[in-house]
Amino acid sequence: MSMPTQERIRELLDYDQETGIFRWKVTRGGKAQAGAVAGKTGKTGYQYIRIDYKFWLSHRLAWVYVHGVEPAGEIDHIDCNPLNCAISNLRDLPPCINKQNVRESSPKRRNGRLLGAFKSAGGRWRGQIVLNGKSKHLGCFATEEEAHEAYLAAKRQIHIGCTI
Repeated sequence: MSMPTQERIRELLDYDQETGIFRWKVTRGGKAQAGAVAGKTGKTGYQYIRIDYKFWLSHRLAWVYVHGVEPAGEIDHIDCNPLNCAISNLRDLPPCINKQNVRESSPKRRNGRLLGAFKSAGGRWRGQIVLNGKSKHLGCFATEEEAHEAYLAAKRQIHIGCTI
């Protein structure tokens, strides 16, 4: 199912490009009253808005609202805040580049808490980054923080999607 058109979105919603907030133009029942903030935050931390019986991600609706076309790839939140849907904070990227704009370690990681830092068998910390699916060793370090700093320096140089 394709996204609602720019015309349909603008018929139902007002969008403040500076704040990223959508408001209902029309009363649709329940909490969807004219002038009320539209949408709700899902379990993933992203904002969703229901249009024509289907939920749509607010950042994708913002893209269509402003540009008139569906994004070609994934919409990246430059500041990594999924609730900041200001148009200046959004960019349309291929998935592989969008994944480069990561600032925090996944809670699922077993080995270390900082990105790019991995505890080695000898008790030292290994710095590592991935580019085009291949791991690149950045050196061994006495602390997790040093390995992480090496990772950040490499990330700024080789990940074109990086915004830190």
